[in-house]
Amino acid sequence: MNEALETKSVSVVIPVYNEEENVKQVYKQTVKILLNLGLIYEIIFVDDGSQDNTGVILKELRGQDQYVRIIKFSKNHGQAQALLAGFKSSVNNVVVTMDGDLQNDPGDIALLLSKISEGFDFVTGWRCNRNDNFFRRVVSRIANFSISLKTGVKLRDYGCALTAAKKELIDKVLSYGPSSRFIKPLMVISAKSFLEIKVTHRKRASGKSKYSLLKIIKTGLDFLANFHL
Repeated sequence: MNEALETKSVSVVIPVYNEEENVKQVYKQTVKILLNLGLIYEIIFVDDGSQDNTGVILKELRGQDQYVRIIKFSKNHGQAQALLAGFKSSVNNVVVTMDGDLQNDPGDIALLLSKISEGFDFVTGWRCNRNDNFFRRVVSRIANFSISLKTGVKLRDYGCALTAAKKELIDKVLSYGPSSRFIKPLMVISAKSFLEIKVTHRKRASGKSKYSLLKIIKTGLDFLANFHL
């Protein structure tokens, strides 16, 4: 298939957890970009057990836009499981992932898709100018170093949620079974060609970060102990 035509069909997977203050703007900014690009699209919101009004707002958005889809978890399972659920449900040729807190800029979707059109299987963002506190930046550097050491593949930013991948690569990652939760490393290792590019990282406008120190440490230890090809 022609690469340019392939990127005209896009699934956007967005995990959300207690993002009632952000989810409307995430939708509006994302759909504006998709329409401006003339894409066939679906936006899959994965509600990861939200306890606020996120679910109600998502239902309103689905009522306004037939291309909005919702996957609802009864309890919080974490970003990896939310993404995997979105992957399994996606139907289009390219799958884009992004956070639901507005720190990723939907405008960068066009940049990622342009690189997919050039022939890359996987394109991932690098938040070179991060708008996070010093603690988050230090923890991120430690995580990037540890993952690169474990996998043998060096990325500047393993934690960036903004990515684009061809559907066949997504399906390959899903085939790893329990190990598929280590999404980013598997994407990089399994891709025929990948690219890490600079993307915008914005300050969180509303709500609270869902990443505590304990959660970050548990995720890191899980990866180091259980990641095997």
